[in-house]
Amino acid sequence: MKNSILIFLVSLCVGLVFFIAFGNHAIKGDAIQYDAIAWNMASGHGYSLSAQPPYIPTNWREPGYVFFLYLLYKIFG
Repeated sequence: MKNSILIFLVSLCVGLVFFIAFGNHAIKGDAIQYDAIAWNMASGHGYSLSAQPPYIPTNWREPGYVFFLYLLYKIFG
């Protein structure tokens, strides 16, 4: 139990250091694409990476994580 608390506190501190150092600019790589597809689905624009109409469907990313984000966006806005 004591080791679990120590691991949690160390990981929390490391995460806070990265958040303070990089802020919101820490999202890189494919996370932006997953986010865009999920927002388009939640907005009713389908499974698309497009930011503006026409919303062209894509199969570039797997649907598992996108669907999870979609549910979060629909539930919490």
